[in-house]
Amino acid sequence: MQEMSTRKEKLFFLIFGYLFFPFFYLKMLFKKKKNQPKNFLIIDTAKIGDLVCSTPFFRALKKNFPDSYLAVLVISRVKGILENNPNIDDMILVDEFKGIKGGLKLIKLIKSKNFDWSFKLVAGGWEDTIPFWLGISNRVTVVSRHSDNLSNLLSKFSNYRKEYCFDELKSKFNLELLEFLGIKQAEDRREVFYTQRETAKIDKLFKERNIFEKDFLVGISVTAGNKFKEWEPEKFSQLADKMIKELKAKILFLGSREDKEIVDKVIRKMKEKAIDFSGLVDLTTLPALMSRLNLFISVDTGPLYVATALDVPVIDINGPFNVKEQMLPTAKAEIVENKIYCQPCSHLVAGMHFCKERHLKCIKGITVDKVLKAVRKIINKYNLKENKL
Repeated sequence: MQEMSTRKEKLFFLIFGYLFFPFFYLKMLFKKKKNQPKNFLIIDTAKIGDLVCSTPFFRALKKNFPDSYLAVLVISRVKGILENNPNIDDMILVDEFKGIKGGLKLIKLIKSKNFDWSFKLVAGGWEDTIPFWLGISNRVTVVSRHSDNLSNLLSKFSNYRKEYCFDELKSKFNLELLEFLGIKQAEDRREVFYTQRETAKIDKLFKERNIFEKDFLVGISVTAGNKFKEWEPEKFSQLADKMIKELKAKILFLGSREDKEIVDKVIRKMKEKAIDFSGLVDLTTLPALMSRLNLFISVDTGPLYVATALDVPVIDINGPFNVKEQMLPTAKAEIVENKIYCQPCSHLVAGMHFCKERHLKCIKGITVDKVLKAVRKIINKYNLKENKL
């Protein structure tokens, strides 16, 4: 039903855009040109991990145009990741404007900002029409041969296009889009921010749960937005037990309120004692918590990239996903995989949500001992226990 609704929206905006093409084009043609770009609209309707990968783009844009106004169009459930980002002047929540009527209201809302450049950082979607309807002179978008036909037709409303292909590191690709502005050198360094307010919240939570600075703190997230990526809960239980018993680790299970049921299931199956943080920390506060960890373990999901942006060592239990597209080669990361003939099958563009082979061996074949081996390797590599023990 959701896919049908999205297709209707795409079709409506495509037809409407082509019908009124002459009007919008003439409007841009007679628009007064600026010597220096001042107002930038960034459209990034992706999830947590993808948004973290976009932070080098925001920093590079602001560094080269420090007096500019930079607004980002995002989905509301990920806005916390950008809440304290100093390179962003405004956030617009696209999913607060639902359906065709909502889309028209959204365009009316942001029209007054007088943007002169737009960058759409994700392939597909109806949002390619927004910059065109707003009369933005310079419209940059990402295209992919794996997007549907309607999305590719909608991308024609942009006058600068760059194709994203499998295996490309997305953060590096985003920075290459800035070449349309003449920016050829930019550092691919991801970042997330938190303030003293978020630090105080974590201090309070730690004090209430007898968590001390000397503790060897390991955060674990057991879920993923895409259930296709998830490892079995009982394996997380076994892994946590072994880390507590053999490594004297203090385990913190992280997650949203929606994750609490599965976190409870993992903890109930444990023999040792762990600490449940699910539902206690929102995305705005998550970076402050992550910064206190010695190690973070999860399947390939958004919080993993929050951790790497803070230089926290991570274990990525990866099943179907192509990690080359998001994980920085310089990150303190151990990727645990079960390499088989059909892996990877899921990508940033053309992501999968089910196993075509109907066996999920890529994730189910990863053993607890294999992950524990990676844990020991990363502890030795970065002297993690020496930091606090």
